[in-house]
Amino acid sequence: MPTDMRSDDAGAGVQQDVPLCPAGALPAPLLEFARPQFQGGLNLSVRRGRKWLSVPVAAIRVGPDRPAVLVALTCRLCRFSQLTAADLVDEHDPDCRDPASLLATLQRFYPGFDPAQEVTLVSFCLPQQPAAGL
Repeated sequence: MPTDMRSDDAGAGVQQDVPLCPAGALPAPLLEFARPQFQGGLNLSVRRGRKWLSVPVAAIRVGPDRPAVLVALTCRLCRFSQLTAADLVDEHDPDCRDPASLLATLQRFYPGFDPAQEVTLVSFCLPQQPAAGL
């Protein structure tokens, strides 16, 4: 599978070990984001329910004109009410790194979402020097 060629600050090509997925050929489920804002390194996404709990690899679209990348997932199940700000330090969306803000976001996407419900914390790594738009 091809890997992405990215440039470092000096402009020399640096190959990242991030497998690419051509459009229409995703070999893994697509982990979608309403606000695809990522940081280089560890990222977290909190998902309602257990759907992602046993998924080992997912495809993520890191930009509108870029192929999806495959990432290994590490997942943990808990009740939303058990989350702390420390659990959310790697949340991909900086506006959702505290439980109150994340709760408001989840309630917008899932009307009726209750803090007693189960959520899956989905962690994945992206290159330390993400391309523009990550």
